[in-house]
This record gives sequence, C-alpha cells and structure tokens, in this order.
Amino acid sequence: IFEKFVSNSVSKGQTPIITIIPTCRDLEEFKRYGNLPYQVMIEELKSKDVLFYDFSSPFLAVEDFKRYFNKCSGHPNKDGYAFMAKNFAMFLSRD
Repeated sequence: IFEKFVSNSVSKGQTPIITIIPTCRDLEEFKRYGNLPYQVMIEELKSKDVLFYDFSSPFLAVEDFKRYFNKCSGHPNKDGYAFMAKNFAMFLSRD
C-alpha cells in the first residue's frame, strides 16, 4: 500500500508523507520493552527513503501520554488529535 501511494504521489508531482498514528498500547509497549510494535515498518520506510512522521515521538515526550486517549485500547481523544495537529504542523514547517 505504501509503495503504491508513494508511486502515485510522485507520478503526480506530489510529495508523499506517510503518517503513523500509534495506539496507546503501542506507546505502553515502547515504555515497557523499548521498541514499537511497528518498528520493522519504520525501518523499511527509512531504507526506501520514504518521508514519514511517526506520532509516537511527541506522545512519548509527554509524561502522561494516556491523557490523550479515551481508553488505552482506542484512538486518541479530541485533545490527542489537537496535540497531533500541532506537532504535525511543526513537522511540516521545519526547514
């Protein structure tokens, strides 16, 4: 799916950016074991020089990241999505 998305975007003159949205459980796993369950995917994107943004970094930089989730098995709550938007905007505006 990623390869097709990248190929289609490039063929249209667009810059493809893959966004990775972790679940609360993904973040808990990182806190426990030091790696993300999708680490292999990240390494694959890096090896193919695909631009991506992994939202785990800003979430993990917050002491209580769970406040951004309704429950730890689900998606972010509205504050979590606002937090993501702010961080993604900073990523897009970087030099």
